[in-house]
Amino acid sequence: MPQHSSNPVGRPRAVPREDATADPKEDILRAAASLFVRQGFGGTSTRAIAEIAGMRQATLYYYFSGKDDILRTLLAETVRPSLEMAKSWRVALRGGQDAAVVLYRLIAEDTRILRSAGRQVGALYALPEVWSGNYPEFVEEHAVLEGIYSEVCELLLARTEVTFAIEARQLGRLCCQLAENAYLFSGPVQTVADTMGCLGLRLNGVPDAAVEFARR
Repeated sequence: MPQHSSNPVGRPRAVPREDATADPKEDILRAAASLFVRQGFGGTSTRAIAEIAGMRQATLYYYFSGKDDILRTLLAETVRPSLEMAKSWRVALRGGQDAAVVLYRLIAEDTRILRSAGRQVGALYALPEVWSGNYPEFVEEHAVLEGIYSEVCELLLARTEVTFAIEARQLGRLCCQLAENAYLFSGPVQTVADTMGCLGLRLNGVPDAAVEFARR
């Protein structure tokens, strides 16, 4: 009777990496994210991605049709967990939850989600190809996410005594970017998440007492 291999379906790896996971698809995504950030999307080949992932190029094509497919997957896997979390806080906001508490939780939880993914999201989102029109589903989902942030900021601006020269929409985008760029800061995830959350409240003119209340 033939023996079935316990390895994942697909071609064998070329030179397995020491930090390889049990999921070749995840290894491809990690390698691609790193290369896209360092070399740019156009400067990265599928051969280079496969080499960093420790597998043959043919194996990569078993899981993905090409670079566009890889980037599309990376974008979806970063924005969707954040969007689902944000939608739940929007429900809480519309149900009467304090806007400062909601904004703090939005940023802090978004930071934890994105830091745990380890994708250098802010750098990925800075790639010009992301906004070139080739990834409309991501662009639409990210716009909804920013819209939720902006909705909270609009409520905070309405009750602050500070005069701002920018609109709630722009503040919402800035707060969203705090979480997306949290990978730039070292330290425990909880500490970074708390810092980003507090920064977001400060950007919206939230007073000290309300900041401390939101952190509880």
